[in-house]
Amino acid sequence: MIRYFRRLLGSALSRSRQSEVDAAETSDESPRDNACIYFADPSLIGSRVFDRLSELVEYEGLSDERGFATGVLFTLEPGTVRMTFMPSHDIEQHLRDFEAFVQDAHGGEDDKVYIRARIRAARVVAGCVIEPGFDDDGIIATFLFRLSSEWNGMLFGGSDLYDSDGTELLSFGPASE
Repeated sequence: MIRYFRRLLGSALSRSRQSEVDAAETSDESPRDNACIYFADPSLIGSRVFDRLSELVEYEGLSDERGFATGVLFTLEPGTVRMTFMPSHDIEQHLRDFEAFVQDAHGGEDDKVYIRARIRAARVVAGCVIEPGFDDDGIIATFLFRLSSEWNGMLFGGSDLYDSDGTELLSFGPASE
């Protein structure tokens, strides 16, 4: 089940990074640390939110060769978070797959109803690759939780799904496999 969700999460990452996730899954290396934020309002992407996040050293918008926004590169003291926005034509299927995955996961039915409603409301899927990985001081994790909160999003990180207030909604860890 964890491998399936990592693959599902991988679809939220840029295509160039997906091969790295796949290679890590089939090797003895640990996969790169990654996370994903699901949220509804794309107008919240930008400096009004980013400038409130004290963990940031700097940030830079990423775009494709046509100038369309594809993500953001966040620089923090312990490393970087490369956030890639899933292309709009891929979001609907990804969210359907995510919703089906949540339905099959262990957990309370009331929680699943709430989570599925949150998934249905999402309009943005932002996959994150953390380099060199999550730090021991929790700076990157704190940044991701705060960003998810600012966006009223759901954060998938490690093997857990969190609501915008940091409450754990589901755990996909070893006890759930």
